[in-house]
Amino acid sequence: MAKQRGKKKRAGSRRMEDGRAAPASLRQALRRLAGRRVLITTHSLADSDAAASCLALAGHLGPQSVIALADRSNSESRRLFADQMDRLQNFEDARARYPKAPVILLDANDPSILPQIGGGEKIALLIDHHALSRHSVRAKIEWVEPQAASACELIAATIPRPSPQAASWLCLGILSDSARLLHADARTFGTLARLLEHADADYE
Repeated sequence: MAKQRGKKKRAGSRRMEDGRAAPASLRQALRRLAGRRVLITTHSLADSDAAASCLALAGHLGPQSVIALADRSNSESRRLFADQMDRLQNFEDARARYPKAPVILLDANDPSILPQIGGGEKIALLIDHHALSRHSVRAKIEWVEPQAASACELIAATIPRPSPQAASWLCLGILSDSARLLHADARTFGTLARLLEHADADYE
């Protein structure tokens, strides 16, 4: 009986580890920022992957976190997250109110789509699934994994037990950016399966 219980525990651990693993340095940095005032931002005309990533990470870090965008999100994300749109603030306004708040940048590193990042703005954390180039915006701590189909996959790896709402948001972001899993690998499916266990809706 002891051996059987041990096997079940190990199998459960493997299942929780399916998907992508966030670097230890990133997990530690997020723990330090939890409960503090931070500005979470992303690229211009935030799509569903970007918006879901921001919403889920803000929920994870706590009510002091501010989602601060360069401009409005795109039409799909406004439709999918209509009940959350009032949470999204303008980056310039948020920076004026919180001049010392560290910045977390999600789902983008190309300065051409980051008009709010300039004038010496320093980035504390960068989490992105787009490859870096010599022109990329860089951060003190980075997790950039171009093999991932979406930023939401990476955010999911930083939140061990997402709320049902956050899990649903992350599922939507993954499905959108992966073209309904057309551009997905085995770890994407592992992440999605774990999120669906927590989500407040089924896959259909």
